Amino acid sequence: MASRAASLSNSSQTTVQGQQQQQQQQQKEPLAAGQPPLASDATPTHQRLHHELVHKGFSTFRFVRVPADYYEQPLEYRQAQLGAASVSHLCKSIFMENTRIHPSAIDPGDPLSPANWANPNNSRYYVILVQYAARLNADKLKKLVHQMNGSAFGKQFFNFRLAPEFVSHALSGYTHNAVTPIGMKASSVPMIMSHLITELQPDFFFLGAGETDLKVGLPANEFVAKYSPLVADITY
Repeated sequence: MASRAASLSNSSQTTVQGQQQQQQQQQKEPLAAGQPPLASDATPTHQRLHHELVHKGFSTFRFVRVPADYYEQPLEYRQAQLGAASVSHLCKSIFMENTRIHPSAIDPGDPLSPANWANPNNSRYYVILVQYAARLNADKLKKLVHQMNGSAFGKQFFNFRLAPEFVSHALSGYTHNAVTPIGMKASSVPMIMSHLITELQPDFFFLGAGETDLKVGLPANEFVAKYSPLVADITY
């Protein structure tokens, strides 16, 4: 028993030491002017997203921890917590599914197969970035994707609805109210971003950051350049 306890203790110490070494390595990563240092109390998810933004070369970004009741409060309260320029600068990432997609374009036996998003012009799933102050127009999204695939399939094969929670979780790696395109598990799922986000002034919008109480702000023009979403009119 003593031997087993010692073994478990050593294993735990090794895990902790490994996490500490990873954090120290990321903290030592060269930062460009405007890039914030990694917080000393950053969680593993926070560390991973911070590292990705640094690696992609964002000129600036800012992580913010919010109160537990953040989503129970109005947009004006959330704006104040984030230090955002307006409520229009608060954005979200959601997974939409084409529930009528032609069977030849997907793997009907496995909803999580990469075959379902292999064609960005006719994908079963899309990551959609919209403002909280705006509302996604499913008809505009339907027409957009239909045009993207060159009308190879009739309009009857397009109908977009919010993807099931298990799909969003599996493809993003994040839970409800924490979904973000940064550091997603299935990073090749095509992304569509509302054109209104790219028109924000100042050019600094906020998204979820992998944890329910963690948000990140960054320039929209840099996000478009580094993540290559399709920018389109998809809201009312």
